Amino acid sequence: MFLANLTSDQALSRTKCLRIFFSMCIVLCFALHLPAAKTKVPNKAQEKRDQFEKSLEQMQKEFANEITKIAQFCEKNKLNLEAEEIRKLARPLASNVVQGENLPRQVQLDVARNLPEMERAWRIQLRAAQSEYAIKLFSNASKAIDAGAISLAYDLVRETARHDPDHKAARRLLGYVQHGNEWVTFYTDRMLTQKYKWTDQFGWLKGDQVERYNNGERYFNRQWMSVQREAEIRRDFKNAWEVRTDHYKIYTNHSLEMGVELGKHLEDFYRIFFQTFAGFVSSRAELKNLFVGKVAATTASEPFVVHYYRTKDEYVLHLQKTQLRNIGQTSGMYLSAELSASKGIAHFYHNSEATQEEQLSTMFHEATHQLFTEAYNVTRNKQVGVNSDFWAIEGIACYMESFQKQGENFSLGDPKYIRFQNAKYRLQTDNYFVSLQNLNRLGAAAFQNDPNIEKNYSQGAGLAHFFMHYENGLYRDEFIAYLAGIYSKIDRVRNNPPNLADLTGVPLTDLDRQYRDYIAELKTE
Repeated sequence: MFLANLTSDQALSRTKCLRIFFSMCIVLCFALHLPAAKTKVPNKAQEKRDQFEKSLEQMQKEFANEITKIAQFCEKNKLNLEAEEIRKLARPLASNVVQGENLPRQVQLDVARNLPEMERAWRIQLRAAQSEYAIKLFSNASKAIDAGAISLAYDLVRETARHDPDHKAARRLLGYVQHGNEWVTFYTDRMLTQKYKWTDQFGWLKGDQVERYNNGERYFNRQWMSVQREAEIRRDFKNAWEVRTDHYKIYTNHSLEMGVELGKHLEDFYRIFFQTFAGFVSSRAELKNLFVGKVAATTASEPFVVHYYRTKDEYVLHLQKTQLRNIGQTSGMYLSAELSASKGIAHFYHNSEATQEEQLSTMFHEATHQLFTEAYNVTRNKQVGVNSDFWAIEGIACYMESFQKQGENFSLGDPKYIRFQNAKYRLQTDNYFVSLQNLNRLGAAAFQNDPNIEKNYSQGAGLAHFFMHYENGLYRDEFIAYLAGIYSKIDRVRNNPPNLADLTGVPLTDLDRQYRDYIAELKTE
């Protein structure tokens, strides 16, 4: 059980998350950012990444030099906008935030033959340079898997697809297959093959239904009816609309359109989750088999279930049967299979008094709990964090609230997000800090009943950012391994998860010091 918004920092409360709903077929792609000079601290994570840094940095420099020459050529010919876009291809992104951009859905066409000779020449040269660079990136990604640097490997895969959007192996690892002249998800490929059509307003419809839906008709219980008549029937949650997307099944009595919008956001979120936490859902051996093409990339076998209620009263009424306290104070809740009637369900309601930003914040938080709990049936019927380490469960969920998507770009971990601002405020202004040793001792009940729960949530969010981004993700794989232990389907591992000091090779007291220094320097304004 996870409660949303019971622990938001009231002392610093301001508008939090919900991102405006955007398009469906996003493909996430991270730009490779090679580390700057680091403080050399002997640890396993450092040793693992050191073997890649020098060769990757040299490879990036060579590519940057090559395309810079193309940019300079464009500038000399007064093609300044084109030159700026070319330079962006070699520009590293900030290490304290995950950033990326959409990949094209359409398969690339050959450089047009009817272009002016000069333009056609530099475009061909640029594409060749990117294609060659993509081959090198993907080769290094496979080597990174061998060394256990899974996060780095997926960074390289995403960077591969950024420079060669039609790189089949990279696209496959990102969960896409080619359908005609488009790159689509596995589920979309199946639906298109069955002659369904995706509509941004109504979701998947049979091809012959699209026109009738656009004309105001609706199909329910094997008969056509008016929009108004269907809405009356669907008002009862027993007759809720069912919206199916790649990885979710959403039930709602609000409206079909709202269900589809929620589905778009959840799919965007799922993709960044899966790619960021690949080491959580797959072992190193499984990932290696994926990289060499021995097995096909797949998605979760069963969709994740979401209930979205038209009103708060309905939300409370449906959840009262769980006999959980403070239901009325929550704006969202994930109930695991152990607490639900059948399987895990994430519950939300339409809150007319909250901003879209606030509603999405809640959804991303609870979706994180759901994905970690249910991904590949890891711990569907198990409670996690009962005896210890509960801070990490809530900390990573608070971190994932920071997911944003604006137009063609997305980010995760923006230091300006309210949770990270609060973490810095609590440490520097309130002088509040709990050591990792003491935080690790807190199980779910102790953490949630602690009188300093709000401050602990803030520090948990800050710690998650630290472990995800410190020294360009130095501890990211170890933190993901730590989360995998907390959520392990093996009882003895879940009840006694691996220690961060053992995973990183750095004493907890040193990690405490590094965290305090990191948060102090984090630019949250």
